[in-house]
Amino acid sequence: MLAQKPWKKGVVVDEFIYDKAPFPECHAATIAETKEGLVVAFFGGTKERNPDVEMPDYVLSRINGKYRDKPIIIDPEDINAMAPTCVAHYSKDLGTRLVKDPHAKYGVRPFSIREYARLQGFPDDFHFENKRSSYKLIGNAVPVHMGKWVGKVALKYFN
Repeated sequence: MLAQKPWKKGVVVDEFIYDKAPFPECHAATIAETKEGLVVAFFGGTKERNPDVEMPDYVLSRINGKYRDKPIIIDPEDINAMAPTCVAHYSKDLGTRLVKDPHAKYGVRPFSIREYARLQGFPDDFHFENKRSSYKLIGNAVPVHMGKWVGKVALKYFN
């Protein structure tokens, strides 16, 4: 049996999950034992509470009115705010839909991939790679709740 350190009571193994993680930082890691085995949950990103989003120069140009149309800006604190339509071309132009964020350098920022997925109804445990093409996959998807509803109606029709 492994020797227990007094400040780590109950710890059986103390080791790293990754030698080189596929994300810059990790915080709030948890490991729990279930009937099926161990479950590991961690939040990877550049900083806690900072969604991983890029802010290309053209986004600032759009904010400053250098495009024919201004971006749709959503305030998550406004309970009456309407979510924007998720479009596939967001992967090519992150400046069309922005979210207010008091921690962002310019007070607004593009949606993170996770936020964009939530707008389409994807559960948080549905994995998307942290790259631009994920916005295209999400934008081309049928919203999850709508897909479930259509499936139920189709089953009733064919039964």
